[in-house]
Amino acid sequence: MKQVEDWAKKPFPNEQIYIVGSAYHGYRGYCEGALMSANNALLEGWGIPIPSPQEEAQEVRLLEKFTERV
Repeated sequence: MKQVEDWAKKPFPNEQIYIVGSAYHGYRGYCEGALMSANNALLEGWGIPIPSPQEEAQEVRLLEKFTERV
C-alpha cells in the first residue's frame, strides 16, 4: 500500500498532478483517508499547511475582537 500512496503523491514526476482519495491512502475506505491524502497533496505539492483546530479557533477569536471594535 505504501508504494501506491507514494505513487499517487506524484504519478507524473514533471507535472503538478496529485491523485487524492481514500483509495490512495493508508486509511482506505474511510473519509479520513481522503482528507489526509488531500492535505498531503496541498502540503507537499504547494506548501499549503492545513491549520489545526486550535489555530482556526484563534483566528476566529481574533476576527471577533476586530469586528467588536468596528
